[in-house]
Amino acid sequence: MNIKKTKQIVLIIICIVLVGILIAFIAKKADKKDPSDSTQTKRFQYQIETNEICKNLTENQDLRQSYNESKMVMNSKKNK
Repeated sequence: MNIKKTKQIVLIIICIVLVGILIAFIAKKADKKDPSDSTQTKRFQYQIETNEICKNLTENQDLRQSYNESKMVMNSKKNK
């Protein structure tokens, strides 16, 4: 009877240790996950890049338009 209880106690201790190892493994996996890989972060990064591209295109278009206007003014002065 005493041996049976000892075996039960040893099995319980082994189960507790195995569960602890499993929990530690899961926690380690969760810590390794890089937050910059999340979909929401990528979506925000894409949105920021898109906004920058649109801003640059607008600035370039404004510069091109003012260049063309000044070129027309210079040409009209030359023709007079």
